[in-house]
Amino acid sequence: MDMAAMYQSIAAGGFRMPLQSIREIVDARGQPLKRYPLEYDRTVSLQAVHLLHYAMREVVREGTGRGVYRYLPQSFEVAGKTGTTNDLKDAWFIGYVQQLLAVAWVGYDQERPLGKGETGSKAAAPAWVTFMAKATTDMPVEQFPVPDNIDFRPIDPLTGLLAPEDSPDIVIEAFAPNTAPVRYAIEEKTPQAKDFFRLDMDDL
Repeated sequence: MDMAAMYQSIAAGGFRMPLQSIREIVDARGQPLKRYPLEYDRTVSLQAVHLLHYAMREVVREGTGRGVYRYLPQSFEVAGKTGTTNDLKDAWFIGYVQQLLAVAWVGYDQERPLGKGETGSKAAAPAWVTFMAKATTDMPVEQFPVPDNIDFRPIDPLTGLLAPEDSPDIVIEAFAPNTAPVRYAIEEKTPQAKDFFRLDMDDL
């Protein structure tokens, strides 16, 4: 529950909302007797939340949670995080779409190892996928909002520096304002005049 509450603030765009087991109480005719409105306040800026969301989206697409992405409708934007504790005693996966967040945990009440290779991606993620595939069946596809001040840049994955947009194998990364690299990877690979000078000195 604590993990769900923490990640929920990311999924909700930086707003912290208390987890509630009861939303409303109704009578036999379905008429509401009491409602418990959601109260929330912003704890993290939308810009910071989007960078976290972007990183967790890449976990699902290219990282340890990539199996999740293959089994959910690709029209949904999914973000998540795998987790495995020391000695493989706990495995979990937490992930969300725009409208719904869920946590899957696998472990024993009395701590003991789950077994060789029972990581979050292998032991917990399949349960999460099974639930979310059904839970999102009738949900409309919604995308996460992107703040206007987020910069997207083509990046060379080997150096982390800028790359021309028509370069092969680039990745598009998100950056907060004034934090994107300013140098190009090709500049690092091209000998400079000072390099030739150093080579001449080495020959002496």
